[in-house]
Amino acid sequence: HESGHAWVATRQGRAIQNVQIGLGPTIWRGELAGTDLQFRLIPVAGLTRVATDPSAPPSLASEGAMFGSGIV
Repeated sequence: HESGHAWVATRQGRAIQNVQIGLGPTIWRGELAGTDLQFRLIPVAGLTRVATDPSAPPSLASEGAMFGSGIV
């Protein structure tokens, strides 16, 4: 699931900062194609963090909302 988010973001020309799969303490951490990859103890939920473009126009991220903050 998270790889799908990462794939779409890279197709849009955006860099991926990290991908986290699961919750809790990290049980494995590595790097794949310049992206930090983490597997955590409890295999529910996940996160794909997309690098934001500082030259982009202001979005909801500047107002503290999750949408537009680089999370795809």
